[in-house]
Amino acid sequence: MLSHFVEENASERKGRSRDLLIASILIFNTFSWLYILLMLLDATPENLYKIDTLIFFYIFTSISSVTGAFLSRYVKRLKFLCLWIGLGVITSFLPVFISIHEPCLNRTLSSLLGVSFGLGVPSCLAYYGDSTYIEKRGRVSGLILFATNLVVFPLSLAFIYFDSSPLIFVLLALWRFSAFIPIFIFNPELTEIHRSKVIFGKSIANLLKKRGFFLYFIPWIFFLLIDRFCGAILERPLIEAIFGSFSSLIAGYLADFFGRKRIVIIGFVFLGIAYGVMGLAPSVAMARYFHFVIDGAAAGILSVIFILILWADLSEPGLREDAYMLGNILLLPSRILTILLPFYMIFPPINTVFSLASFFLFLAVVPLMYAPETLPEKLIRRRELEKYVEKAKKIREKYEKRREN
Repeated sequence: MLSHFVEENASERKGRSRDLLIASILIFNTFSWLYILLMLLDATPENLYKIDTLIFFYIFTSISSVTGAFLSRYVKRLKFLCLWIGLGVITSFLPVFISIHEPCLNRTLSSLLGVSFGLGVPSCLAYYGDSTYIEKRGRVSGLILFATNLVVFPLSLAFIYFDSSPLIFVLLALWRFSAFIPIFIFNPELTEIHRSKVIFGKSIANLLKKRGFFLYFIPWIFFLLIDRFCGAILERPLIEAIFGSFSSLIAGYLADFFGRKRIVIIGFVFLGIAYGVMGLAPSVAMARYFHFVIDGAAAGILSVIFILILWADLSEPGLREDAYMLGNILLLPSRILTILLPFYMIFPPINTVFSLASFFLFLAVVPLMYAPETLPEKLIRRRELEKYVEKAKKIREKYEKRREN
């Protein structure tokens, strides 16, 4: 009886590890595909078309993510994910046959691309959340974002090399098609999570009523709005993305050791300092470099925690599609601020803008002070104890060596 129980547990662990690998590859493929897609959309020659293209993409990404979270209640997860990937492959091919210089076709294409990204993201992230153990979710999430950013740079160079050739969209479609590979190799029979029968709208309302969800959600919205607003004033260099990549990897590991709450607060404090320095000395070169480094590191910390980790921690299986959809619903659409503000707003002096941004970022920390820690307290205490024991062993070994000498 006991051996059967152990064997069953081992089988479950093996299945969960397989699912985690598949889900991680799907997220890696989806995010890298998105980055390349945004780069291509941003490269639209005509300025007016570029604005329309990006705005339509962001809006339909948001609308389709809500639709996807709703539809995931009625379609089996594996089937839904395969249909979603297939849609991405088809829409990536469309620019080969459709002129992107025709305004109407351009808007239609960008809308379809937005749908092909947003529709399955809640299910993909929920699959990842259901496959990870909470005590390892941080380090795995950090590794996924780091690997994604690592591969985006050479991919970007490859796509830039082909410039506006139709071949670039063929390559994009093939890259998206590669998301099928782990599914074909492992041929998973996904354990269908029993979706909540609560009405979709009521499920969203229940999530917002949860103290923990609300207290993390508000600072995240603060960050997105302030970050996009300031992004309309100051263009971000490559150095920010580089530091963000490494900080996401480190933050993911630390979030599993010290807990999510501490790391999120550190990220907001970093942001407040970065914006405060820019507010004091916006014209000083060293102040700008300091801002870019600290801002990039903080963005990496908050991205890995909020995009991949927290919403799974704060929800249970069956509700994670809704949690991920709600938590990330403004992640891309908030970029519309960066696009439109320069056209419709006269900005105050840069030092005033960044000083106010610093103030509001420190203000965003207030809800976090009352937010619950999502990593179980027992895990934090156990790891602290393990670290203490390791230190004690090292001290004992040193003491014994001295006695021997």
